[in-house]
Amino acid sequence: MSNPYPPQPQAPNPWGQQGHQPPYPGGPGGPQQGGYPPAPNPYQQGGYPQQQHYPQQGGHPAPQQQYPQHGGQAPAHQQYPQQGGGQSQLVLNLKYFPLAWIFMLIKPKIIINGHLMSGQWGRNVIPMPAGQHHVHVHVPYIIPSQVGPADLQLPLQPGQVLEVEYRAPMWAFSRGAIGPAPQPWNGMGITIAATLIPFGLLFFLFLLSALAS
Repeated sequence: MSNPYPPQPQAPNPWGQQGHQPPYPGGPGGPQQGGYPPAPNPYQQGGYPQQQHYPQQGGHPAPQQQYPQHGGQAPAHQQYPQQGGGQSQLVLNLKYFPLAWIFMLIKPKIIINGHLMSGQWGRNVIPMPAGQHHVHVHVPYIIPSQVGPADLQLPLQPGQVLEVEYRAPMWAFSRGAIGPAPQPWNGMGITIAATLIPFGLLFFLFLLSALAS
């Protein structure tokens, strides 16, 4: 029986030879889908993407470590006293009146430029730098708390040895004397008066009793 349907001619393959796949959209040789360029490859041949930097925990930059300079040099902000000239000396000779024997049991106080130091009766050799200095001397007591306070401003030259004398007063409420030797005994007049007045009263009472008898 003959075929009522004649054979149809084979349609040509629009993709070329058999076995070749049609180009995919966006691939090489194929049309771009939607008109967008292909996605960039983050890994370029022969290299790597740059390392990302993340902030430190807490949002603070990493502290930079400081290293000391070679040669033992001090930081610029640190100041050191300059060396110059020779060492000066202050020789402070402290004296009290021989009859004021109570002072023998008390050590005088010396204050130089606001720094308190314990002195002794007699010569006190104090090394000091050159320059202008303020010297204060007094004797601690009960009433008053300071006997014979005295102050002196003195300049010292490099390498100079300066001798200064201090004399505690004879009267507790008088000021002391300080400066080049010899210094006066302050309060001598009032001390003599305070001593003679009681003897004068006793002598007057003795005369009255003698006349009455």
